[in-house]
Amino acid sequence: MEPPDRDLPRTPFRMVTFDIDGTLTRGHGWAHIARSLGKDAEYAATQDAFLRGKESEEVHLVNLLNLAAGVPLTTLEALLEETPKISGISETVGDLTARGVIPALLTHNPSYVCRWYCRTFGFAGFSGSEQEVQGGVIQPVHHAEADKVGGLRSLTRRWGIPPGATLHVGDAPADATVAEFTGGFVALNADREGVRARADRVLFTEDLRDVIPLVATVFHPPRRILLPVVHPSGARDGCERS
Repeated sequence: MEPPDRDLPRTPFRMVTFDIDGTLTRGHGWAHIARSLGKDAEYAATQDAFLRGKESEEVHLVNLLNLAAGVPLTTLEALLEETPKISGISETVGDLTARGVIPALLTHNPSYVCRWYCRTFGFAGFSGSEQEVQGGVIQPVHHAEADKVGGLRSLTRRWGIPPGATLHVGDAPADATVAEFTGGFVALNADREGVRARADRVLFTEDLRDVIPLVATVFHPPRRILLPVVHPSGARDGCERS
């Protein structure tokens, strides 16, 4: 890994959070998982219903997570390895860490997906959804919370960082919901105009390292204050190293 560019200005951010699907992955990661599991039709149906407003984001999330129900965790992790991803993830995480900035995942993905990204690329922590794994097999879910604002609260509380000292990087409307509470939002490869309109910077790239210069230059006081309410499901963040 190349050393970080020490000539860049000092960043005001103490944490940078990243979405996974469509941000770290090329396209939706669950589309690749569904295709590999022979569940293209199920994925297409819930995606279409969600995009047409026929399903809430919570129902859509449950449907996505249940694509993996009954699948051995080792099989799912092999599919995560195969999923097409943007270049430079490890290098970006390493650069941020070297600068004293915490790289974390802010996603709706389940904890077993987040832990794989932590182990593989070095992310320091995550906030994601809950889905149990019992006996090495992924279990069905009946409820899921699509709440990235709550996830941001969880992560910033864990490290004692003001939300305004956080930069978020993502591509979807759920990512744009956190923009008012952070010190910056980068819309990365976002195909929705509404998401781009709420971003401080819009970036189209195949290399995550292009985010690094923005970490040193994008900053504004948060437009809204995020109150420190404890998430009802408890802590949803952390990384298990192996």
